Amino acid sequence: MKGLSEKALALHNPVRSLSPRERERHQRTISVIGEEGQARLLAARVLVVGAGGLASPVLSYLAGMGVGHIGLCDADVVETGNLPRQIIHNEAALGMPKTSSARRSIEALNSDVDVAEYGWAMPNLLDQVAGSYDIVLDCSDTFESKYTVADWCAGSGHPLVWAVVAATTWQVSTFWSASPNKPTTLRDLHAAPPPPGAVPTPAAMGVVGPAVGVCGSLMAGEAMKLLTGCGSPLIGRVAVGDVKFSDFKVWRFL
Repeated sequence: MKGLSEKALALHNPVRSLSPRERERHQRTISVIGEEGQARLLAARVLVVGAGGLASPVLSYLAGMGVGHIGLCDADVVETGNLPRQIIHNEAALGMPKTSSARRSIEALNSDVDVAEYGWAMPNLLDQVAGSYDIVLDCSDTFESKYTVADWCAGSGHPLVWAVVAATTWQVSTFWSASPNKPTTLRDLHAAPPPPGAVPTPAAMGVVGPAVGVCGSLMAGEAMKLLTGCGSPLIGRVAVGDVKFSDFKVWRFL
């Protein structure tokens, strides 16, 4: 998006020089986004709602890229049925809170990342903590949670990276009600959640690991673009795909 680099979200955070160790660690990323972009990632604060399937690639790549502070919102524990797609967890984490298990994996990958754990992303929690974050990534799996988070971000002006996965299909977009170029919210794409019972639950519908892997990786890419000013975020557009048929399209909705 033209001009986004001048409006990059991490500009209000201190942008410092990289240490030799940071340059060595992030050299290949720096080759793409530059040292200033990497410094913005190191200064960034990202809130991730959900610590399951979508969050697995999201958290892994955010931590790997060096995002300085990650907040985790979830209140579930790791169960056996999570493991085929929620690959940030492992068998040793069964029965552990998902936020604690995810935190352990993040810190094992990159001990420089500061991680905070929270419960369900209800409006009161968002009011208390989300204001200190630069962007929000919605990796939850219920319509109630998605519209709660999206409406909060629309009201606060926080950029929201959003996604939904069903079986082998997925959608990804970025909404930003305070965008200097094209203000958008989830309700511009999906005006309202479906009526209760109109859509099968994720448990009834099922989902395959590669679908959340592709989708979550795109979400991490959206976060990188927003935080560094590199590239064109999906503001006003939605990416849709189906791993079963290797199908991928980007549609403009505004």
